[in-house]
Amino acid sequence: MQNQRGCTGGCLRLLIASTAAANGLPLYTRNASDFDALKRIIKVIGI
Repeated sequence: MQNQRGCTGGCLRLLIASTAAANGLPLYTRNASDFDALKRIIKVIGI
């Protein structure tokens, strides 16, 4: 599924993760498995 600007869900997840990483923050999410590939570079916390 794409939003109006053509960004897919994966693109949005990367934007969220990169924002958290750039600010030195962990990423809190209900869908921790969506961020499995990024666990080496950012702390992902499932809630």
